[in-house]
Amino acid sequence: MAKITVRTDELLPAREASRALGKAIESLVSGATDKYVIVNRNKVQAVLLSIDRYAELAGGFAPEDLDARRAV
Repeated sequence: MAKITVRTDELLPAREASRALGKAIESLVSGATDKYVIVNRNKVQAVLLSIDRYAELAGGFAPEDLDARRAV
């Protein structure tokens, strides 16, 4: 597994993430936070990114090209 650097303010317990997802998304979209690292049972499990940051990392598509209605 690759090593990643995470600041403590980027750690987000899974339980808290489920309660405050809207607030976390607002923070990502506004640029106040670059990422959240989701921790569940003391293990890093996932990373939450804005769609713009994901597009930047994944390459090959523009966020405005996505149709959110198809994702559901």
